[in-house]
Amino acid sequence: MDNHCLEATTANIGSGGFYCISDEPVHPGDELRCILDLTHAHRPTHKTSLSCQAVVLRVEHLPQGYGVACSIRNYAMIQPRTQQRLRTYVQ
Repeated sequence: MDNHCLEATTANIGSGGFYCISDEPVHPGDELRCILDLTHAHRPTHKTSLSCQAVVLRVEHLPQGYGVACSIRNYAMIQPRTQQRLRTYVQ
């Protein structure tokens, strides 16, 4: 894992993995450290973030970007206070 940061939009998520759309290519077998920002389906203002380690299973070349299927190896919820501190450093 290197320290390169890329942003992607999650299209689908399940208990074992997720599928996202990225502007940048990755390769099957790549290991990723991810922060997934999740919005509650019935409460759009209720948000949670997960920190996870994932491995890229499949990459599809799409008309606009790359579809990336990942398997989640492990994850942890990021507490709201930690989220606020992280956003301070990122902005």
